[in-house]
Amino acid sequence: MTHRRPYQYNGFTLVELLVALFIFSLISLAGLTLLRSSADGQVAIKNRLAQHSDLVRTANLLEADLAQAVARPSVTIAATAAAPLPMAQMLGHWARFRADRRSLPSPA
Repeated sequence: MTHRRPYQYNGFTLVELLVALFIFSLISLAGLTLLRSSADGQVAIKNRLAQHSDLVRTANLLEADLAQAVARPSVTIAATAAAPLPMAQMLGHWARFRADRRSLPSPA
């Protein structure tokens, strides 16, 4: 006489499926969180680089404009008018501006 089992194991139980589904949902949630923080970081970096680019463009334009500065005699209405700003003094101000600009932190 052969002895048969009353229950034959042919698949997964409901508990096993629920545990697998829970683990998959945790992994999916972690991946989604990572993707979202990466996208937010990319947007923040893009905005910071745009601001830095604007600052550099402005400084370069100012540098080009001031490089073309020429001392010219001023025309005054009154005979007691103040003398124009000497070119050496203007260049000293410009040198301090360039040194300050180089000491700015680079965008990270």
